[in-house]
Amino acid sequence: MTVRRVMGTETEYGIVPAMSSASTSSSAPAAALAPDSVPDPVLLSRRLVEAAGRCGSGSLPITWDYATEHPTQDARGFHVPRSRAHPGLLTDDPRLNITNVMAPNGGRIYLDHAHPEYSAPETTNPFQALLYDKAGDRLMQEAAQEAGLILYRNNCDGRGAAWGAHENYRIKRAVPFEDLARIFLIHAVSRQIFTGSGRWGLGQEVGPGSPAGFQISQRADYCQEEVGLQTTFDRPIVNSRDESHDRDDFRRFHVIVGDANCMECPEVLKLGTSSLLFWLLEEEEPDQVRLLLDSLIPPDPVAALRQVSRDLTLRRPIRLKSGEDLTAWQMQVRLRSAVCRCGARLYGADSTGLPLWPDQETRQVVDLWGQVLRDLALVARTADDGQRLSSALDGPAGRLEWFAKWRLLESLRRRWKASWSDRRLRAADLQWAQLGPESLRFRAMPQAWSWTTPEQVIQASNQPPAGTRAVLRAILIKNHPHNLASLSWESATLVDSQGRAHHLRLPDPLLPEGGTGHDLEEKIRSLIG
Repeated sequence: MTVRRVMGTETEYGIVPAMSSASTSSSAPAAALAPDSVPDPVLLSRRLVEAAGRCGSGSLPITWDYATEHPTQDARGFHVPRSRAHPGLLTDDPRLNITNVMAPNGGRIYLDHAHPEYSAPETTNPFQALLYDKAGDRLMQEAAQEAGLILYRNNCDGRGAAWGAHENYRIKRAVPFEDLARIFLIHAVSRQIFTGSGRWGLGQEVGPGSPAGFQISQRADYCQEEVGLQTTFDRPIVNSRDESHDRDDFRRFHVIVGDANCMECPEVLKLGTSSLLFWLLEEEEPDQVRLLLDSLIPPDPVAALRQVSRDLTLRRPIRLKSGEDLTAWQMQVRLRSAVCRCGARLYGADSTGLPLWPDQETRQVVDLWGQVLRDLALVARTADDGQRLSSALDGPAGRLEWFAKWRLLESLRRRWKASWSDRRLRAADLQWAQLGPESLRFRAMPQAWSWTTPEQVIQASNQPPAGTRAVLRAILIKNHPHNLASLSWESATLVDSQGRAHHLRLPDPLLPEGGTGHDLEEKIRSLIG
């Protein structure tokens, strides 16, 4: 296995009412999020999800079946009794998520706590996952326009609240969870330098008297623990919830520490490099894995996460448990080298020593990984802020979102002769993340690298990924909405004309080889008559 594996994304959105056409001006987003003027986000989110059920072509309000979800099962080998669990852990309580819509592509749009969320359908490689994530933006933007709302693809409001852009990966259960946790702690600390979306503000709450500035990641200030079950309080870097939707041979690794990327390059790398490192755990010799982990793990990953996020020079080293001092860039170079060594051992190498990767997606991700590391080396060598604004660094800015956003805000700051505490910079940061054509990033970043086209995004909004069980959900909501009693990621309950219930399960995220939508349609008809 290479970068190809079952994976998917879940995106929560910031939400405000579209008060007027002026709400898209450079200063309006900041005003729109002023504490005294924000309506109840739960009501706004419910309004958006209900609009998604009305305006989406083929979207369907549904009853979600929580029977197969186990949010208190910990991958470290224990179960938290529900009577002792924090209420925030009980995400399978149907009273918390009463508004659900199934999208025509097999994804889910729903109210998650105080935010609208789009959960993409199962996909099989980073580029397909990116496409279906972009399809979610399109579906959510359509619903927002219908409901008179504005959505932001960001992660925090600067007043203590934060929301997520989650990743899910299917990984072999044979991989010890301790190894999985350690390699992701290393990766999460260091991958920010090319996956961060950039953020105006330092600390969870930004106000008068608080430190002013810019940092690489939107999520770093909101992580308090290394490993934990929880996702909405005391957030961990590694989420240990063992809630697989394919329980026998694989686990679902749920990542909550990542940024919501608006540019495509960092999202492809976020998904692709993580998948490669999980593949390394699955395929490399155990002693080589342990040597790598022992050499790169920091003693305090939470502190290291924040240190990297605030180091715009990219040159400040982290003291590791091994006693070595390495920068995040050097850590990433070693991770990539380990992947390439293992790839060369398994697949052979060309005359230059590069692995003969078996598929195009893996070659693209490994090459892109190397490219952004070269970009970052150039940025790190350019110490002067003025020189970082020059056209010589337009190439890296087209691939590194945090750097592109910093260049925009720094240019505005210089034009306005302002300090980093100027609230207009916060407004520009928000407008960067705004969904729709008014987003500042479209005007600021015409040269950003892209793999998707508008036509592909429209198609992905309306069709499920081929070969996955999302095909079943898409068929049910399109052809059999009146027979559908409830739905989940891996099952459906159907009611026939006699009122009898039939439970249909698809525990494997992938359809059997050669399986088609026609086969699923025939199976459905055999149940409901």
